[in-house]
Amino acid sequence: MTALSGTQPQRGVRYRFTLLDHDDTRAAYEVCVQTASGEHTVRIAVTAAGATLDGSPEGLDEAHVTQLLALAKTIARRDDDMPWPRRVERWRSPGVR
Repeated sequence: MTALSGTQPQRGVRYRFTLLDHDDTRAAYEVCVQTASGEHTVRIAVTAAGATLDGSPEGLDEAHVTQLLALAKTIARRDDDMPWPRRVERWRSPGVR
């Protein structure tokens, strides 16, 4: 699948969050992490208290896990009456945290 912003990055990392399930207080997202060396998919749970991985992020760099959880926390910062975003895409250049 081609990302909204183009093909797989040649440098840096792209995170694509896709909403799977939600209710008023939590949301489940599938996160595709793309780098020049490959692509990984993980699932996360997001609440107002933070974000957690659903399972083990096999083969995914620890720095990318940390960054995707930080990005997920920004998704949780929404008004209670606002819907969960259906899709969020972020790109980070090398070395950006």
